[in-house]
Amino acid sequence: MFFDVWRFELDCSETAVTDKSMMIFAKRALPKMTKLRKFAFHANKTKLSDSSLQPLFHNLSVAKDQLITLRLSLSETQVENQSLLALADTLSSLKNLQNLHLWLNQTKVEDSSVNSLWKSLKSFRRNLECLSLGFDGTKVTDEGISDLGTEIAHEMKSLKEFRLWVSKTLVGDAGLRPLFENLNMENIQVLQRRRPKFNGFSKGKPSKS
Repeated sequence: MFFDVWRFELDCSETAVTDKSMMIFAKRALPKMTKLRKFAFHANKTKLSDSSLQPLFHNLSVAKDQLITLRLSLSETQVENQSLLALADTLSSLKNLQNLHLWLNQTKVEDSSVNSLWKSLKSFRRNLECLSLGFDGTKVTDEGISDLGTEIAHEMKSLKEFRLWVSKTLVGDAGLRPLFENLNMENIQVLQRRRPKFNGFSKGKPSKS
């Protein structure tokens, strides 16, 4: 029944869901969704770990030619570097992705895994219209954030919305300065950054991603 699904959203946040059930979904159902255009998975405040998230991220590549919107909300989960490396591999194959929302607040994310994500964005950087990133309370530092600014920010020509959450981290001026120096501000309609304090601005209507 999953063959013709083009939009899928699952919210199991703050539930007792375990890796066992999610692994079944990742290995049996997801590989059949070859026509996916929009995928959203919310599992905030659960005990999900790399054992189920890694195959889930890996098998998202089944829709590599169709997927345009990807939303992953995994704050306060047990996601670690292995899962993010699998996600980076999949992202590098999504040539037509336009909207990426990735929330990893209060997880064990570090600079090394974040840098692998930046490299994967290069495959669809020119098509990207909306980029939302949540790293509140993680181990991400200036080193991880600055690479986003120096390597690909200037090439995201279609970007209209940008959100970055780095509250309660060691990110400071050295990480954020190259990002804002290189972002193409002419087309951005929504810009948000959390801590250090910044008064975000918006003009026009947010996209319905």
